[in-house]
Amino acid sequence: MMQNGTGPAQRAEWPVNMFVDALKDAVATMAGIMMESADESLSAGEAGMAGMMVLSGETPVVLMILADQASAAGIVTNMTGIDSGELTPADLRDGLAELVNMVAGSVKGRLAGSGRSFKLSSPLVVTGEALAVYAKRHVECSLNRLVAGDIWLELKIFHI
Repeated sequence: MMQNGTGPAQRAEWPVNMFVDALKDAVATMAGIMMESADESLSAGEAGMAGMMVLSGETPVVLMILADQASAAGIVTNMTGIDSGELTPADLRDGLAELVNMVAGSVKGRLAGSGRSFKLSSPLVVTGEALAVYAKRHVECSLNRLVAGDIWLELKIFHI
C-alpha cells in the first residue's frame, strides 16, 4: 500500500487486505486469472474504466476498481467466453460492474457476525480517457495494484 496525495494509505476501521483478497478471489473464480499484488511504483497505465460502489454505514467508503480497456477485456473475455474482439462497450461495463459488486458482496459476507455491517449501493461504471478522481476536501485513500501478465487492476478505497 502507499500513501498518496489524499492521505494515509490505510484506516483501521476497514480491513483493506480483505478487499484485496476479495478482488483476487473474484477474478480467480470468475475469470480464472490469478492476480498478484504489485509494487506501488509499478506504472499500470492510464485507466479508462472504473467500477465503483458506495459502502455506507458507520465508516462509509467508496470502493473503486480501475483498469484500462485491454485489461477489462481480458478479464471479461474469461468471465463470459466472448472473444475480446467481439466484446461491446456494454459488455465491458457490465463485467466491471459485476466484478465490483462481487468484491463488495464478498467483503460484506466476510464481515458477517463481526458486528460491522454496511449497505451497498448499486454498482456504477465510469468510462473515459485517463480517469482520475479528485476530492474537494481531504479524503483518505488506500491504493493497491494487482497484475497478471499484461492485465492490471487498481483497487482504491476512499474514506468519505
